[in-house]
Amino acid sequence: MRHSKEERMKEGIVKREIRVLIGNSEPNFDYMFSTIIGRRLGGEYELSFMTAGYGEDLLKLAEKHSFDIFILVTNNILFKRKNVTIKDRGRKVLEIIAHLRATYGKPIIAASAFWTKDSSFAKSAKLAGVSCYLDMPFKPEEFLEPFCRLLEIEPDSRN
Repeated sequence: MRHSKEERMKEGIVKREIRVLIGNSEPNFDYMFSTIIGRRLGGEYELSFMTAGYGEDLLKLAEKHSFDIFILVTNNILFKRKNVTIKDRGRKVLEIIAHLRATYGKPIIAASAFWTKDSSFAKSAKLAGVSCYLDMPFKPEEFLEPFCRLLEIEPDSRN
């Protein structure tokens, strides 16, 4: 049975918190992910989002805060060292994925528009620990289905 916000507050029902860390340097994608998630789950869950555009900052946030899921726009994760080639960025992102998975054991959704023509990157990302890899652009449902499944959110909670 679903309860309205007012009913939950009266009955002392606490919403499950979902903490999301987004690795991405383009604000439009941060907005897109938070909007997609918020529209579907904001009424039933307490959502919080943090974002890091640089790989180094992403790792610091993951160390300092607890997250339930990581969303990485792999081609939009930058590094502070100058003159990092695309190949080096890809390798470093894979290292971050492996570190996040090994250290925190939380689900990782990766998305990319740039590396989609090279399926070897998607395969490498999955081997490194990505739970779901999406080619961009994608429909909101193509993102929400694995997001909810990975967080073990029941389908009837998404109504």
